[in-house]
Amino acid sequence: MKTLTSTLFCLLFILFAADDSRAFQDHPDSDANWRTGINLVIPQDEVVQEELDIAGINVEINGTAQNNMNVVAVKALTNGDFRKQVQILAADAKLGGTFAESVTCYAANAELSGTFNGDVTVKAARITLDPATVIMGDFNYSAASIQGLDKASISGTVSETPLDDADQEWNTWREDIGEVAAAAAVAGWILSLAAIIVTGFILRSLFPQQIETAVTTISASPWAAVGIGFVVFVATPPAIAITLATLVGIPLGLIAGMLFLIALFISQIFSGLWLGRKITGRFRNDETAPSFFWPFTLGILLIWLVGLIPFIGWLVGFIFTLLGLGALWLTLWHSIQTNRA
Repeated sequence: MKTLTSTLFCLLFILFAADDSRAFQDHPDSDANWRTGINLVIPQDEVVQEELDIAGINVEINGTAQNNMNVVAVKALTNGDFRKQVQILAADAKLGGTFAESVTCYAANAELSGTFNGDVTVKAARITLDPATVIMGDFNYSAASIQGLDKASISGTVSETPLDDADQEWNTWREDIGEVAAAAAVAGWILSLAAIIVTGFILRSLFPQQIETAVTTISASPWAAVGIGFVVFVATPPAIAITLATLVGIPLGLIAGMLFLIALFISQIFSGLWLGRKITGRFRNDETAPSFFWPFTLGILLIWLVGLIPFIGWLVGFIFTLLGLGALWLTLWHSIQTNRA
């Protein structure tokens, strides 16, 4: 579910990002404080008044920036006039132009050829300073290789942060982020489990007959339900993508995509209830055995706990998702056929 959701959002982002980049280029006076695009260019005659964040594949800045600017790109090229702070994260960064305040650059390959009136911090695998480079402030760098340091004009102090220290800073930062991410993951797992249990109770109260039909379908032929679920899982995303590619089908494609994600989410309700009843039926055959609450809660909890097992947990969860998805599809199909009849 997470992979599919991320893929769909990435596809939508790429489609809309291309349109947004053209819109910003056609309307340079836009009040938005971000720009995205594949090939994004700020022309020489453009003056950017607002603080701006830029994300793109190839970014070229030739205009004037009156405020702070943050750039994330594969290739970044600057030849403009920057009046405030600039931060650049790129695989290949070529920094030319005039910079009034501090500049921070993280890159695999960084080339400096501009005039820097403030402090400059560069962390890169390879740094090249053109002889025309002028740095009025301090220059701090971390690099495996640096060229042209003796030819550039640097008024402030030159200091090098050893790569070992930089790695230590990165490791410390990564550990802090890891602790936060772990806590967020645990909280997200608990909240997601609670959400699907609550959703199951709500759907059971609204559609009791349909849920019972889906569970009966699984009991009758579980492997057939898994097969149908796999076909639906594989065939639906390409169908949605084709629908989105057409102009008139975009609304239908978006609706179908949301319904597909909802179906993936609720599919475990059916498989969880079926699994819980199999277990409770095996150990308690008396008439007082719970019919929904405990079987459903037990089944969902077992599926999610098994999903935590490394390497095989995702496969078990995927199979139960296909099981419920196939049962849902068969239930809807039988309902449609009955209504037609």
